[in-house]
Amino acid sequence: MPTAILYIRVSTGAQAARGYSQRSQLDRLEKYCRDNNVKIYDTVYEDCSAKSFNRPEWKKLFSLLKTKKTGVDMLLFTSWDRFSRSIIDSYTMIEKLKALGVSVQTVDHPVDFNTVESKYRLAIHFAESEAENARLSERVKRGILKAKQEGKWIGKAPLGYQNRQTSNGMKYIALKEPEAKLLKKAFEEVAKNIFSVGDVYSQIVSEGLQCSRSNFFRLLKNPIYCGKIRISESDTGREYDIDGVHEPLISSVLFEKVQEVIEMRQRKTSKRKIICEELILRGFLSCPECGKSLTGSASKGRSKKYHYYHCHPGCHFRRRADEVNLQCVEFLKKLKANEPYAALVGMIQENIKTASDLKNEAERAQKASMVERFSDKMVNAHDLFVKGDIDYDDYLLIQSNCKRQIKTCVEEVQQLAVLSKTVPFQEVSCILDKLYDFYKEASIEVKREFISYILPEKTTLLEGGFDEMINEPTRIVFNIKSSNPKQGDEDNGAGSFQVMDEKYLAFIEDYFTEKKMAQPANVKNIVIFLKKITLLIIRG
Repeated sequence: MPTAILYIRVSTGAQAARGYSQRSQLDRLEKYCRDNNVKIYDTVYEDCSAKSFNRPEWKKLFSLLKTKKTGVDMLLFTSWDRFSRSIIDSYTMIEKLKALGVSVQTVDHPVDFNTVESKYRLAIHFAESEAENARLSERVKRGILKAKQEGKWIGKAPLGYQNRQTSNGMKYIALKEPEAKLLKKAFEEVAKNIFSVGDVYSQIVSEGLQCSRSNFFRLLKNPIYCGKIRISESDTGREYDIDGVHEPLISSVLFEKVQEVIEMRQRKTSKRKIICEELILRGFLSCPECGKSLTGSASKGRSKKYHYYHCHPGCHFRRRADEVNLQCVEFLKKLKANEPYAALVGMIQENIKTASDLKNEAERAQKASMVERFSDKMVNAHDLFVKGDIDYDDYLLIQSNCKRQIKTCVEEVQQLAVLSKTVPFQEVSCILDKLYDFYKEASIEVKREFISYILPEKTTLLEGGFDEMINEPTRIVFNIKSSNPKQGDEDNGAGSFQVMDEKYLAFIEDYFTEKKMAQPANVKNIVIFLKKITLLIIRG
């Protein structure tokens, strides 16, 4: 008498409704055993997909069969799709079971493995099962995509939200406290750009947020928190965001600001790996002996490392980096702008402030228009409800959506006011006379950018110091006398400005005409230089 293990598998409630329930399968398998005089060794129940054999109960069953002490010589299923839905995996597993002396058989479509025709029919059964699985997978993918395109979140709610369900069975996500409050605080702290993202994470975790560091960084980049659903189309590879139907945790303005801060910090982190502050002038200087670009490196002394700017192999020129850097610092300490140029910086600063105010005002006007539009929509919905054109549920839904949109617009306007605060504009002209103070507090990247504005490209390192090395605009603006005036005759990035504001040129021309003094020849480069310096100081 053959001995069999009955294997019963159901992966979804829908399959149970179609007659694949565990009770139904068990009844049919037991009847088969009675009719064919088969002894039942055990019954295994599985609640897992048949896409692969990576199933908990199947693993236990296969381990049991490998012991060869059970006396089992058959695995019995109701149909082949209960066994597997993969052609390759099915044949591989059948061979493994055959090596253990165990055969596989089904009630609905029994197969005689000794005949070619039965093997052919078995291949058809496996192909049909795999095709059905593929169709089901495709339907699920299309359903998920359609739901996302309607602004719905699919799956487990992200941190700060919870899965909810309406009385009529519609699923949605809602804010969950206290996680939502802590995450909102995290976004606000990162946007301020005072502490690093890692420091903000440590602070929020200490206040009770349960989240890993890697997941925290992913959350900061997830648009779900500003009311968006990200959609990725596998066919086209296109990725885009649409408005979700859930309540946003933060405004879009705050989310975009956080992305800017993260991107900026990532750029600084990558640069910091290759920029050494002790060799901050590396790349700007050229060798006074052979004319090649100077590089830099550190030499290990008895107690510490000493950094040098030096030429390439074949040329023996080198200079202590700390001495050259000190010359640069001492040069910055004595800089003081001439009268017309200090006043011109004030004009440039005021124009930048005006442009910034106009941009903010345009964005605020746009948000105000949106608030007015949603308010009108609420009024129209009320009128339609009174007339009986829409039912009460639709009326409440429209009112709720409009209120949420109005709240979001108001928060974004408030956020614009907070995030638009930068270095006080009235301090810029003062800093122009204290460039050393600005340089001392600046990051390495900003220091190097500032140096690129005052030095011409590939400046020859001269014994006379930086008075002999600066470009012509710097020399004129700060009235630096030099015995080597040709050192800075190059155009220091004039091409980066496509539009020249003629009123700046007119201001300088009027000043020198009134003073009856000779006007500098390269006024345009001077204006470009001052605009760059002013923008750099404001940006910090």
